[in-house]
Parts: sequence; structure tokens; C-alpha cells
Amino acid sequence: SFPTRRSSDLADGGSAQGWALVAGVGGVFVALFLITLLLFGRFDRANQGRVLSTMFARYGPRNEPASAAPLPVNQGVVATVAVNAATRVMSPAAQDRLARRLDLAGSTRRPAEWLVLGVCVAVGIAITLSIATSYFFFGILGGLALGWLAMRMTLSLRILRRRATFSDQLPDMLQLIASTLQAGFSLPQAIDA
Repeated sequence: SFPTRRSSDLADGGSAQGWALVAGVGGVFVALFLITLLLFGRFDRANQGRVLSTMFARYGPRNEPASAAPLPVNQGVVATVAVNAATRVMSPAAQDRLARRLDLAGSTRRPAEWLVLGVCVAVGIAITLSIATSYFFFGILGGLALGWLAMRMTLSLRILRRRATFSDQLPDMLQLIASTLQAGFSLPQAIDA
């Protein structure tokens, strides 16, 4: 005779597998999020003050030329290797196009850093889709497509937000410069103000 299982045993086993899958997917998301923060969280914070100071220094009263050498940033070994590999993989034309879009978005990341971040996002989505659907091929294809789309849309939204902010602040800034010029200050002094 065959051993029979009760329906409550089957329900508990299915429920445990479902919770294990949810916990596994959640663990993958948390791990990828922490890795992304560790690898790329330092770049924006370390460079933001330096970029602003070099921009102000160019238009300030001293008019000193900006240094051509990039300032060193404390990075991990893995991040350095990944960014260098991405730099070698990207063509100069692709780097220029992406650098222009990153500049329009106001991002301080280099094109290779953005590419590595996009690859991390795509891999995370691909792993999640593969685990969730049990179709590894479709999960990988969907993850790559969704990762590329997510990074592209993120950059486009940042560009649109920056343009809207510029459009909102331009009239006030022009009014301030005009008032300062009417008060008798020179143009460089008005721009400094």
C-alpha cells in the first residue's frame, strides 16, 4: 500500500516553498542593492563638491584654469577593475554619446561607471526573473531588456527634471543679474552674486 499524505501536509509544504522563494528573491534584491551602494555610493559623494568648486572656480574672479588631471577617488578593487573593463569595452563614440547624456542629466558618473551600474541592475533583474518564472532563458533575456530600459528611462527622467528645474530658475536668475548690473556692479560680480 502507498503512504497517503494529508492535504494539510501538502499545503504546508507548498507554503514553505513559496515563502522560501520570496525570501530568496528578497535576499537577492538586498544583496544587489548593498553591492551597488558599496561600489557606486562613493563616486557621487566624493566628486560632487569637487565638481562644483571647479565650476565656480572657472567663472570666479580669479579665472584660474581647471586642472586637467582627475582627482583620485578611493574605490574598491572590484569597482576599479569593473570600470576599467567597461572603459575598454565601450567604443569612443558610445562613450561620448553617454557622456553627453550624463552631463545633460547632471550626473557626475563617468560612462563606464554608468555601464557597470546598468549591468548590475540587468543581472539582478535577470536573476530575479529566472527564479520567479523558472524559465532561465526568458528570465535572462527579460532581465537584460528590462535592465537596459530601466537605466535608459532613469537617465531620460533625470534629464527632463534637470531641464525643468533650469527653466524654472532661469527667469529669477536673469532678474537677479539685471538688478545687480543696475546697481552698478560689473558682469563678473553679478554672476558671482
